[in-house]
Amino acid sequence: MNQQSRSRREGADRHRSAPVAGRRGIVLEPWKIVVMAMFLLAVGALLGVGAYQAVLTRSGWTAGASGATAGEQPTASQMQMLLDQIVQLEGQANASPRDGTLQVQLGNAYYDLAEARGTAGDDAGMREAAANSIRHYEAARLRGAATPDVLTDMGTMYYKSGQPEKAIEAYNAAIAANSNHLNAWMNMGIVKRQALRDTSSAIAAWRRYLAIDPSAPGADQVRTWLNEVGVAP
Repeated sequence: MNQQSRSRREGADRHRSAPVAGRRGIVLEPWKIVVMAMFLLAVGALLGVGAYQAVLTRSGWTAGASGATAGEQPTASQMQMLLDQIVQLEGQANASPRDGTLQVQLGNAYYDLAEARGTAGDDAGMREAAANSIRHYEAARLRGAATPDVLTDMGTMYYKSGQPEKAIEAYNAAIAANSNHLNAWMNMGIVKRQALRDTSSAIAAWRRYLAIDPSAPGADQVRTWLNEVGVAP
């Protein structure tokens, strides 16, 4: 599971009730001001959501059986290959229920499926796949097979399933096992900022990332996020 990464935004606007003199001496009628204010607020809201919609990175990500690359729009054949891989792994896991490695592989396969469905715009399918990924990652943890990479990926799946607090717990578990786990620190910052609106904790996580390795593959992206929240890296 490797290190790649994903992006950000924030906006605001204000409203005046009286007519305002525009450029070139044009006076705007009240109804036009309201329309303009609504338009600008809508644009600001879009920017506010977008600026911090960073993409969580998977630890040691490699193309799965489908051959799809992270963030790439999956084809129907690639999606089917992922589903076929899952069926095969489920059969193996049923035959060897105590094998934690198979649980990890299933968690990874469902992770890839969640990402593929999310990229394809299937939010319900993404959440379903994320829930299955979590189920297998948790099974791997019970069997002692949850490495920091697995815990980090499980955290991302908790986030994708709408459970940001559980995501933070998983990232903290990964960091407890490996205090220098870059993806755990990066993803923790993203979830803290995007889902929990805890900017100060996000800043601390991203600064820790840079302190561990200022030349890491995601370092420039982390610096960009820090700049966007008004903090020098």
